[in-house]
Amino acid sequence: MTRRSAGLPVVIGLALASPGLASPPQINATTPLGAQRGVVSEVTINGANLTGNPSLVAPFVFELQPPAAPHTDAANWKLKLNVAAGTPIGVYPIRVKTDDGLSNPFLFSVGQLPQVAEKEDNNAFETAQVIPSPVVVEGQAAGNDVDYFRFAGKKGQRIVVDAQCARIGSGVDPSIRLTTVGRTFVASADDTAGLLTDARLTATLPEDTDYVIELSDSRYQGGGRPVYRLLVGAVPVADEVFPIGGRRGETVGFELRGGNLPDSKVAAATLNTTPDSQVFPLRATNQPLGPATPTDPVLDVESLPSLAVSRLPDNNAEKKK
Repeated sequence: MTRRSAGLPVVIGLALASPGLASPPQINATTPLGAQRGVVSEVTINGANLTGNPSLVAPFVFELQPPAAPHTDAANWKLKLNVAAGTPIGVYPIRVKTDDGLSNPFLFSVGQLPQVAEKEDNNAFETAQVIPSPVVVEGQAAGNDVDYFRFAGKKGQRIVVDAQCARIGSGVDPSIRLTTVGRTFVASADDTAGLLTDARLTATLPEDTDYVIELSDSRYQGGGRPVYRLLVGAVPVADEVFPIGGRRGETVGFELRGGNLPDSKVAAATLNTTPDSQVFPLRATNQPLGPATPTDPVLDVESLPSLAVSRLPDNNAEKKK
């Protein structure tokens, strides 16, 4: 008993004399939640321990503009990010690396459309926020918050309204409703199949008029991290891709189905990945939906899942030979 008591101060003294280990960086949030590829975006990463020569680690090609002054804020790292124009649309895990280590992964979206921020006082039909189309709106729906957005539409346009929440790590379980400005119901969605708890609707607009989107948490709780990215416009989107993967290094044909595509579409990709990667981000383009004009841009098909990649032959492909 006496020996243990005598030894205790020595152990404590050694522990106190040991140099403290620096904590690795941590990401808690990003503002905005994503970036438009091919465009320089000002992004703030919020967290802790973000000093010490921070650098961005991401599974896509990007450029950072040199900072105007040395970075000294441990809680916020501001950077000017340019994601390569050819990056497939999707949600990617990013990290921050400093002299003290590597941060936790954090989901960050890469899109093809301009982004706007939600502006509060849009909590009633009559005060709906006017937005362009196509566009991605970034906002929050905490608690029983209900957000309204208004955009101009043309008769015959095949549009999509996609509330991305669970797919970006949000705690919002979204419900969306689309009406004309005259309150005529057009479409609604809640818990769309294949999108976790997220909601997406597609609709053919019935007339030339303004339309209003209503978005809220379906439980009116908006728990967790209550953020969303709302995609709006005549943008091609697919519900299914078949097959869902293939053999590494091979060129595979894929059929895109559903969504607001007028017909099934076929795309091809060579599944070139690193040996340790088991997924491949598919990119497919399609002419804008609705009447085409020479000035219409070619857009990527949205909401395509990453493909499974393995070293084994694909059974479906073998059967077709």
